[in-house]
Amino acid sequence: MLANDSAVAWDCVLCECPNYSTMCYDLSFSYKIYRKDRKLCGEGVLIAIKDKYISLPVPELDTEYEIIWCKLELAGLKNMYISSFYNPKTANEPCYLEYKRSIDQTTSIKNCVIVSAGDFNLPGWDWKAKCLKENTQHVGIHQRFGEILVDNGLSQIVEEPTRQTNTPDLLITNHPNSFKRVETLPGVSDHDIVFAEISVILSIARKILLYKLG
Repeated sequence: MLANDSAVAWDCVLCECPNYSTMCYDLSFSYKIYRKDRKLCGEGVLIAIKDKYISLPVPELDTEYEIIWCKLELAGLKNMYISSFYNPKTANEPCYLEYKRSIDQTTSIKNCVIVSAGDFNLPGWDWKAKCLKENTQHVGIHQRFGEILVDNGLSQIVEEPTRQTNTPDLLITNHPNSFKRVETLPGVSDHDIVFAEISVILSIARKILLYKLG
């Protein structure tokens, strides 16, 4: 969740438990909803943006897996690209490879802010220590995900556990210093909620000076 004006959610859409995130925003007429539902229990991603802001879908960044993107346009500020991501199994390496393809495309967009959040199911990472835990399974997959972040100049800024002693729920950005608050709150499922606040980032026009010789 990003402060009070936008939110990223990933939750079940067809199991017997209510999809609280989807229900809350579907019942509100003040949010624009971007969602990708699947026909399997435990899958589906959602982004909700207050409709007082200009936001647009970015389908060219989506993949066949559980990820959805939107672009938030704020006057005088850098465009913000927001994604919601879900991978149900750590061993599902193709999903991470498609995430890499998607994030590679996004980081090639000039002068933008990237905020990518979701349940990445990488319990082997100790994000506070920036290393893998002992007895981590699927070590190669964990390491390659770390390389995706490094190669694209991205930071993962959730350091506290969000499910028991693990941190599967991540918040990834190319502007970590702009986040003035990142914390976990009690959730409605077995995952805690990641709550974050970001300071707006001005898009400053550069002056180009032309000199005439002679």
